[in-house]
Amino acid sequence: SDWVQGENRESSIGTVPFFEKTRKPGYTGRVIIVMEPMAMELTELNFEAEVLKSDKPVLVDFWAPWCGPCQMMGPVIDELAAEVTTAKIAKLNVDENPALAQKYGIMSIPALKIFKGGQVVKEFIGVQQKDKMKAELEAAA
Repeated sequence: SDWVQGENRESSIGTVPFFEKTRKPGYTGRVIIVMEPMAMELTELNFEAEVLKSDKPVLVDFWAPWCGPCQMMGPVIDELAAEVTTAKIAKLNVDENPALAQKYGIMSIPALKIFKGGQVVKEFIGVQQKDKMKAELEAAA
């Protein structure tokens, strides 16, 4: 049988969809999977609309899969995406989007930039603490 999207449910992070599937023929219970919000994936195709034209501040994590410190920042970025409602949280893979990495002068990663009104208003290089990033986002809002 196939997964079927059920009605939305309330969770600690707000209203989320859940999916259900019968495990075995005749089994009447349900399996519920809660989808946690994750950072938005940016590309050269959606960067302008999602970042430059955003009505909210946007934290962009410039990263690459081979970068160890970037892998350490990944869970922090996803936690921010789940906790911060006054800003967008996004990731941009510099290997897949080299023109944007060049345009924004990315020389070291992870590089984190906060955009507001289409402009970079704050920049960070290297692994950052979640609380510091959260405070910077709140200040930018």
